[in-house]
Amino acid sequence: MTRIVLALVCAVLSLASPAWAAEKRVALVMGVGAYAQLRPLTNPRNDVRLIAEKLKALGFEVEAVLDPDRAEMADALGRFDDRLRGAAVALFYYAGHGLQVDGHNYLLPKDAKLRREADLRREAIDLQGILRQLESASRVNLVFLDACRDDPGLSRSIAAWGTGRTGATTRGLAREETGRGTLIAYATAEGQIAEDGDGANSPFTTALAKYIMTPGLEVRTIMTKVRVDVMAATERSKVQQMPWDHSSLNREFYFLPPQAAPAVTPPPPPPRDDAVELAYWATAQASNDARDVEAYLERYPQGQFVP
Repeated sequence: MTRIVLALVCAVLSLASPAWAAEKRVALVMGVGAYAQLRPLTNPRNDVRLIAEKLKALGFEVEAVLDPDRAEMADALGRFDDRLRGAAVALFYYAGHGLQVDGHNYLLPKDAKLRREADLRREAIDLQGILRQLESASRVNLVFLDACRDDPGLSRSIAAWGTGRTGATTRGLAREETGRGTLIAYATAEGQIAEDGDGANSPFTTALAKYIMTPGLEVRTIMTKVRVDVMAATERSKVQQMPWDHSSLNREFYFLPPQAAPAVTPPPPPPRDDAVELAYWATAQASNDARDVEAYLERYPQGQFVP
């Protein structure tokens, strides 16, 4: 069924208006689950495959990166930077472990070894650098972070770095200021953790994949619907998960544009009354009765037999 739906979406895209179909959309979709030093995660690989598949069907040029180490993650971001040239829409998606320390957010590659705070600069990717890379008022920039997945061991280790420092924390991600033309969407609220999920995908990614394929939903409306779905899906969890977002977008964005209203075909003109008029006249003529002739003249005052 999924393949049929995607095929139908591709068919719709092939018939899209020239202006929309021609815009360049690029995406970097990245997921890390096979951590060597941190708690492994089951779903990021599935999440990346799902989001990449949907985005390709939506006309994005997608690079999907699975379980990168620090160098591979940096290389992928470099290639993404090259692909941004001339793009009307840029999207970055990440699933995996993320943390904040003193209000700075970091995404963790599979080989991250965080024994001391200084390791962050060498071992992790600073989210602020990605946001600076994307910033552009002339482009729609979308960042989706299905991160903050909990690792109690990591939390305990990094908590020790922050002894005596009130700002140090690892629970959830901190709020980032959006650059120009950017929307940032987080899988859960500031300072909270996100679920990896009991099914094939995380609750956040499941909802996101669902709504980006729905025609006529603006991206901020999508996030409202994602929030409702995720809160319902995690209602019985230890901590109910509430996705949140903030944006500096300066125009509306639709993954799939609103469906055009069907063209209204005017009703065909009523059929000509020639045959009926001819029969009416033939009857009046044959009857040789003035009343029948008067009835014809009343019905057809401009009729072809009036003279």
